[in-house]
Amino acid sequence: MKLLRQPNNWSCLLTSAAMVLDRPYNELIKVLGHDGSDILWPDLQDPYRRRAFIEPEIQFLFWRYDMVLVDFVPNVAYKPAASSIFKYFKFNIDVMLENYDGILLGEFKLGKKHAVAWNHEEGVIYDPTSCTKQSICDFNVSHFKAKMRRTT
Repeated sequence: MKLLRQPNNWSCLLTSAAMVLDRPYNELIKVLGHDGSDILWPDLQDPYRRRAFIEPEIQFLFWRYDMVLVDFVPNVAYKPAASSIFKYFKFNIDVMLENYDGILLGEFKLGKKHAVAWNHEEGVIYDPTSCTKQSICDFNVSHFKAKMRRTT
């Protein structure tokens, strides 16, 4: 995995995907057919006013390269609902982090939503904003999207 710097403030998700897929960022732009720069909500500040990139587009890119992203959510607990009953479930993603590269969604301690690449061999985050390797301890993970090879 190569450490990449995102070219703008709305492309952390796509840049993280480029790192995990080991593909050039501009190649992924060509596959998607847009660079995320379209202004959809002019009354908002950057990056929130931009089209940017959404998770289904990232899933498509992985599928295009014979990969899939499998979503894991850490520490989930469901309460029984009136219409259905769920058992308490707490999933520990440590096993997945030890064995798979992927994209981590969450936030650093400053509280800004962010996407970073996870390198399981090194056990570090590749942050596309600062173009640095960082400890996962500094990142509050909301989702881990593990890269796995597509079988069909």
